[in-house]
Amino acid sequence: MEKQEEKLLLKSFNKPDKEEVYPGVKIDHLDMAGIKISRYTLDAGWYWPEEIDSCQEEHLIWFVMAGRFGLKMDDGAEVQFEPGDIARIPPGHTVWVIGDEPVEAINIETFTNDSEAHK
Repeated sequence: MEKQEEKLLLKSFNKPDKEEVYPGVKIDHLDMAGIKISRYTLDAGWYWPEEIDSCQEEHLIWFVMAGRFGLKMDDGAEVQFEPGDIARIPPGHTVWVIGDEPVEAINIETFTNDSEAHK
């Protein structure tokens, strides 16, 4: 079996493959050959809306670049994040921004199937 040559892949969050915007939240997505890298920007003062169930998305690798935020798991466990923190966050959590600085974080995950790469 012949090995395929890998090529350089360069992308920028300045031109994301996909962008999602919600009140107080912006998410820029890049597809890096089957690895989804997302930049989350949460406005100062933002919090997970009480009328919405907790986030059921797993954040496989979550890296905080700026700002501080609190996170509460459905089981009641609470933690605070600050710049430089890295975590794996399982489904079932809510989040709120602490202080007057926006939060900027990177989430890295693999696509579970080909159709997910084009969402």
